[in-house]
Amino acid sequence: MKFLPLTRLIVLGLATVLVSADAHACRCASGFHGRNEWELAKLEAEGTTAIFEGTLRHAEMDWDLLTAKDGDLVSADNGSRRPGEGPGMMLTFHVQRAYKGALGSDVRIRTGLGGGDCGSFFETGLTFLVYGQGPDLNHLGVHMCSPGGWIGDNSQATRLRFLRKEHPMKTDLSPPPSWTDKETPKQVQQRERAREDATAAYASATGRICGSVIRKKRDDESGGGIWFLPNTGYSPFSLFPTAVTKDGSFCSGNLGPGEYFVYFESWFGAARPSSTYYPGTNDRGSATKLAVVAGQTQTITFPIPDQKAYSVYGCVSTDDKSDLSGSDVGVALLQPDGRIRYAQELNFEGFFPLPKVRCFRIKDVTPGRYIAYVQGGRNTYTRKKVVNVTSASQFISLELLHKK
Repeated sequence: MKFLPLTRLIVLGLATVLVSADAHACRCASGFHGRNEWELAKLEAEGTTAIFEGTLRHAEMDWDLLTAKDGDLVSADNGSRRPGEGPGMMLTFHVQRAYKGALGSDVRIRTGLGGGDCGSFFETGLTFLVYGQGPDLNHLGVHMCSPGGWIGDNSQATRLRFLRKEHPMKTDLSPPPSWTDKETPKQVQQRERAREDATAAYASATGRICGSVIRKKRDDESGGGIWFLPNTGYSPFSLFPTAVTKDGSFCSGNLGPGEYFVYFESWFGAARPSSTYYPGTNDRGSATKLAVVAGQTQTITFPIPDQKAYSVYGCVSTDDKSDLSGSDVGVALLQPDGRIRYAQELNFEGFFPLPKVRCFRIKDVTPGRYIAYVQGGRNTYTRKKVVNVTSASQFISLELLHKK
C-alpha cells in the first residue's frame, strides 16, 4: 500500500477548509414534491427566480485573495464564513432561451467552488437548463442540488416539455414508482438501454484529447498527471488530473467543445519535479490552446522540458490574539488560477521556534508565479504575497493577524 506524501495530505486538508465549513456536509434534498414529473416541473418553475437555456461563456473565482494586490490584507478564515460569503465561482452564461425572468443576452450566477460546498459545475460548449435562485435577477445563485442540467440528458425532458408549453407524455403524468417496488426484467432492460443511450449522446456531444508525454531523459519514469484547463475558466475543485501511464500515454475523459490548456504536473515526491503547459512552457501566456470538437479525439505529443526545482521557505509571525500552533494553520503556494500546488505545515525543524513565530520550508518548487497564502483559524487576516520562483530559492515573511 502506498501512502500520500505529507505535503499531498496537507494540500487535501487545505482544499477542504477553503470551502465553507457550514456546507462541508452537502446533501441534496429537494423542497419540491409533486405527484408526478409534470407537477414537479411546475412546482420547480414556480419556486425559482430565473430559468433559461444557456452556454457557459466565462467562469472566474470570486475570492479576495486572487483579486487583491500584493501586500493587501485578505481574510484567512475562509472555512468559517457563512455560505455564499467564502470563495466561490462567478459564472457568466449566454442565454439562448429564457423561460422565467427578464433576462438579457448574458446572465451572471454565483455558485460554490465544489469539494463540499455544493458548487455546481458546467462544462464549456454544452447547453444547460439553468434554474437560478435569489432575491432578484442581479443576485442569482445555483448549486449542485438545483433543478436543471445538460439539455441532452433524458432527465431534463419533462422539464423542457413543461417550460416549452408542449403536451405532456404519458410518462410525465405517471406517479413515481415506490422504492419498495421490484423492477420487472423489462424495466431493468429499459433502464439499462436509457443509460447506454445517455452515455452515447454525451460522448457524441463532447470530445477528447489524448497523446503521450516525452521526457528529455528517457530513464525518467517519475509519474505525473495531465490537467485539461478550459479557456473559459474553471473552479480548481472541478478538475482532476488524468494520470500518465508508465509508457507516457494519457487520454482525457469527455470534454465539452471549446479551447483548453493542457498542463502537466509531476506527482509530489517525484525524482525530477516538473510542471509545464503544452507544448513545453512555464508561461501560460505563451502556451498553445487546443480546440476540442464534439465527437472527435485530438492526439498530441507533449515534450516535457528539464526543470530545476527550488525551495521556498520563510516564517509566519502573528499578533497577541492569534495562535499559530493549531492544526488548521498552514502555508500554501497557489497558482494564479487558485489551484493549490504546494502546501506545508508550520514548525519547520530547521528553525529555532520563537514566540509568535513559526517557520516552514516547501521543497521542490518548480519555476512559476505563485501566491503565498496562510490558512488560519477563525477571525484572522493574512497579507497576500506574490512569489516568483525563477532561478533561486527564496525566503519570504508572512503574517497571520486577528481581526480587530
